[in-house]
Amino acid sequence: MKAFVRWTLNRSRRLTCLALAILAAPPGRADASSWKEGLELHAFVSQGYVHTSDNRFMGDSQNGSFDFREIGASASLRLSPRWLFSAQLLSRKAGDLSNDSVDVDYALVDFTAHSSETWRLGLVAGRFKNPIGLYNDTRDVPFTRPSVFLPQSIYWEKLRDIMLSADGVQGYAEYYSGRHAFFLQLGVGLFQTDSNLEWTYLNMDPPGEFERGSPEPVGRLLYELDGGRVRLGLSGLTAGLTYRPGPVDFLGSGDLDLEYWVGSFQYNAEKWSFTVEYMQEPVRMEDYGLPVLERDQAAESYYLQGLWSPTSDWELMLRYDAAFLDRKDRSGEEQSAHDGLPRHRYYAKTWSVGITWKPDRRIMLRAQHDWVDGTAFLSGRENLDPTTMSDRWRMLSLSVSLGF
Repeated sequence: MKAFVRWTLNRSRRLTCLALAILAAPPGRADASSWKEGLELHAFVSQGYVHTSDNRFMGDSQNGSFDFREIGASASLRLSPRWLFSAQLLSRKAGDLSNDSVDVDYALVDFTAHSSETWRLGLVAGRFKNPIGLYNDTRDVPFTRPSVFLPQSIYWEKLRDIMLSADGVQGYAEYYSGRHAFFLQLGVGLFQTDSNLEWTYLNMDPPGEFERGSPEPVGRLLYELDGGRVRLGLSGLTAGLTYRPGPVDFLGSGDLDLEYWVGSFQYNAEKWSFTVEYMQEPVRMEDYGLPVLERDQAAESYYLQGLWSPTSDWELMLRYDAAFLDRKDRSGEEQSAHDGLPRHRYYAKTWSVGITWKPDRRIMLRAQHDWVDGTAFLSGRENLDPTTMSDRWRMLSLSVSLGF
């Protein structure tokens, strides 16, 4: 255990240094003390443990898996009220879905064009987090999540990369009037892709890969009452990708067009909060040369979540979430008949309970238990033979997180 702590602390320090290197050095004319006052450094490390009664999630979870680890370091530099540079590096191990290489989580420059008591307008350029739902743009920091894992009905781990961020530009507008506030973010960019896309939509890892096309739109409109007591939002993105066959490939050059729309509601009281989010994802696939891969359908998901904090350092969570890969075939019977996979691959209904303890603002321990009916959010990359998967299964997740 001591060796692991030393390793994670040393690695977080290295990531902090790398994050600083991302930020451009301040102009030579700038006063050294002024830019140092605008510099902020943060880092975190989180180690998780996952055990499942059946199926695999985050590695060999049936035997207990420690293959869920997150180490991040961020730096932000405010040169003036108008200019902000910000970046974060992340090393993430997530079973077979992600190795522990160091990646640029985000790296951007934020220019505030106008700021007053009622309006704030600006532009962000670089790699920015996609403003999807209430949690996507902060999901990589364990302290901002309500549980070990976000509700998989909407925040899929197996589709994390394409959902997470984009390389491009994003404009934002904020309007404040008494008890009311409106936040609008609209951007265009190239989304991140990886081989998990092929496993999710093709149910295999063929010789070719999905390629990004032109920059795609992403945005969110969020309304807040009384400084966040009530939050109401609508967010979405669209993505068009083309499968490029490998040198020796049995698939044709197919298209994947998808949209992702999320409606969000949250009520925050002094000691409790209630959150509901609803998602629809129209998906169209064609021209792969295999009839089982042709589809034109819309996935549907939602979750209801309650959080209660009896004291300042304890929080309890209860959640129900459900996901259906075809909203017109919730049982999965038609899809199973179409491609021969088990029905449970097309839905997942989950009850979750969780507990969080924060003995210190820099230390957080969590436990989460899930009772699951269905396997829609599990990746074929970790579960190669779907016929051996169980439709009803349980999962225990534990994590310890440190912030610096």
